[in-house]
Amino acid sequence: MPMPMPMPISMPISLPKFMCQVGTALSNLGNARQLQRRLPEAIRLYEQAFAIQQATLGESHPEVATTLANWASCHIEVGSHESAAE
Repeated sequence: MPMPMPMPISMPISLPKFMCQVGTALSNLGNARQLQRRLPEAIRLYEQAFAIQQATLGESHPEVATTLANWASCHIEVGSHESAAE
């Protein structure tokens, strides 16, 4: 069953600036999990990173694009090509 693309979060309050570092750390951890072939964990970490990065950095930031690309490549490795294409 294909997984939908992570949805942007709408936060009723603004996140502290340091949260962008948390998003980067989660994305890096997702990358490590992907290299370890722990793909379901990697996908969850990329989704969490994406939500935080989008809320703190904005949707056009390069780090957000990198996390989304990593998320898509992880879905391709799992075999859910439809999710990766979205």
